[in-house]
Amino acid sequence: SAVLTATGPIDWNTLNVGTTLGATASQGSINFKTAQSGGTQTIRAHDNVTFNALTTTGITGDVGSINVTADNGFILAQTMTSGGVTTLGSVSANGSATLLAATTITGNTLAATTGSGLLTASGPVNWNVLNVGTTLGVTSGQGSITLQTAQSGGTQTIHARDNVTFNALTATGINGDAGSINVNADNGFILAQTVMSGGVPTLGSVSANGSARLIAAGTNTGHNLTTTTGNAVLSGTVVRWDNLNVGGTLDVTATAGGITVGTAISGGTQTLHAVNDIVFSQLTTTGIPGDAGDIDLRSDVGAISGGSISANGNTRFSSVGPLSLDRISGDVVKLSSTGDLTIRSITATKGVNLAAATINVNIEQIGSTPPIPLVVNVTGSDGGAATSANISIDAPSVIFNQFKVVDANVLTNAQAVAVLNGYVPGQMMLTTATQQVLLNNRTLAPSSWPTLQLYQPGGVFTMSQIGNANVSNAYVVFYTDGVSATVTNYGPGHTCCYDFTGASMVRNIAIDGEGKETIETWLAKKDGGTFYLLGLSGQARLDALLTPRPVETIGSGPAVNIEGLNDLRKLRRQGQRVGRPGWKDAAVETAKPSVGRLAQAW
Repeated sequence: SAVLTATGPIDWNTLNVGTTLGATASQGSINFKTAQSGGTQTIRAHDNVTFNALTTTGITGDVGSINVTADNGFILAQTMTSGGVTTLGSVSANGSATLLAATTITGNTLAATTGSGLLTASGPVNWNVLNVGTTLGVTSGQGSITLQTAQSGGTQTIHARDNVTFNALTATGINGDAGSINVNADNGFILAQTVMSGGVPTLGSVSANGSARLIAAGTNTGHNLTTTTGNAVLSGTVVRWDNLNVGGTLDVTATAGGITVGTAISGGTQTLHAVNDIVFSQLTTTGIPGDAGDIDLRSDVGAISGGSISANGNTRFSSVGPLSLDRISGDVVKLSSTGDLTIRSITATKGVNLAAATINVNIEQIGSTPPIPLVVNVTGSDGGAATSANISIDAPSVIFNQFKVVDANVLTNAQAVAVLNGYVPGQMMLTTATQQVLLNNRTLAPSSWPTLQLYQPGGVFTMSQIGNANVSNAYVVFYTDGVSATVTNYGPGHTCCYDFTGASMVRNIAIDGEGKETIETWLAKKDGGTFYLLGLSGQARLDALLTPRPVETIGSGPAVNIEGLNDLRKLRRQGQRVGRPGWKDAAVETAKPSVGRLAQAW
């Protein structure tokens, strides 16, 4: 062994001892060129410690560690050139390596073959390469940490008051320690920077066999992050990482700005929460025991936009700005935006929840055994009514648990469509595999294109469309041949209600009114709704019931008898004739070109 002790400085070029080496300067600094020992080295100075290379090889009973302390100064492993040969500043311990400095720690390479590595300084720590067998700890109490590469078997803990910059951090795992990586920048940024060497770029990366936790007060930026068995947590004012591959859960938070992610793959749930925009290319969860693998995205004041999303579990998206995606799949897909919601393709197994001002989506249900209906909720972001919705659904059967939209266009190949809680103050156009259903709550005027038209004052309704059969509590304006329309009973107090199949306003108003109307009731107004007369003159209905008169027509074409009066048919069965030859049913003839007024009368 060798022991060097002085009250003042110690300056020595080369030390080489078989067992242990000790050097102490109680009131000065220590300056070595090289120091090599079989056993442990213990070097401590009141001020600074400077050297080119410290090396231990280990002996029986002593693995050979290196401990360097600068109580009031710095530690510098300086690079030296002699005879044209450059020797990098280094620490190489067969056991562990511990460097403690009051100010700064600087060097090029540090190796602890079988033990741990610990670098602690009040000021900055600048070291190029760290390679330790077990755990690694690097701390800068009042400055920043700058590393090129750091590799360890066990957990890495890197903590700086200001910034942390590195090219690559790697933890491979050892017995009893999965090998996690924890990086904290209390008042600064975290940067996994790309380094060029010999014209070849090495991308900034974090690779942990266990978990990874990167927490920054400023920005958090890098290229590749991998956690083989554990979780990953990233936080910063702005977070930008190109590729994230996580064995467990992924949690990304941008405390003041946005999140930009290229590809993120995780076994467990992904949670991305940003103040501003969230932008990504692909998000995927595969599921792990106890965690199906949800995807939860939330932007407080920004937008969400991205490419494809594949969740083994459910998805929940929420944004203040527009929400625009290419593809998204999940067990239950939940999307919410106070702005526009545009999704080119949604694939879901159980359900889809959509909440936005305007909604434009295409939905496809993944088949299951046994088959289950696709449950869909469509509302505004606050639970009220969306302004507009254009929805295409590929599913055998659809249940709209909540459908609150001012104007909607729904296209589906489903044989069964049900609306349990509907609110459409404007109109809804529903096109199924067999029917075209129009719910127009702005006007009762019949339209020419649907096979079934409904009307519900106030917009609140329920409806079931199965094949050609429709059951609704809305009024039936009309239906075409091949449609079975049933209106459920509204209960006492409603002015015009049907609780049976086959009723419609256009078909029934003329017959239902015969023998009941008077001129006073026909001209009456009730509940703020206007009742209009039929025909061009406004007297066609009255005249048809009382006195036959010439048919009123529009334009130069002749009037066409569509259905004659009910009483007239009875007279013809008895072989009687009424009026002059060629007389037509004025009530029906004039009603046909005035369907708008007919609808309002009903």
